Amino acid sequence: MNDQREQFVLPTRKILIFSLLFGLAPFAGGCLPQGLRLPESPLLRALERKLGLIAYVGPDGNIHTMDQAGGNQAGVTDDARLFSGEEGRALRIYQYPAWAPGNRRLAYVGFSGSLQNND
Repeated sequence: MNDQREQFVLPTRKILIFSLLFGLAPFAGGCLPQGLRLPESPLLRALERKLGLIAYVGPDGNIHTMDQAGGNQAGVTDDARLFSGEEGRALRIYQYPAWAPGNRRLAYVGFSGSLQNND
């Protein structure tokens, strides 16, 4: 019975020591020599919170913007005309909104034309 207790205690001590070492590791960053930087994952930048507006194509086919919380919605375009199946009807479609570097300008692609029956 004593052997079983020792076998149980040893892994528990190892887990406790391991937990303490890695639990305190984030606080040890202040003890690093000046100028030494820890390696950083290149994926970290993709996960960090971005500031600014989100641009999207709405269900009406127009380009819209909103903040990250879903508020402050504003239309960028208001003249989209989606496909209705009627011959000769003009249509205008907007797609692929993307912010330019610096997030000050918005680029998007617009297609316009009319539906023709070639029977």
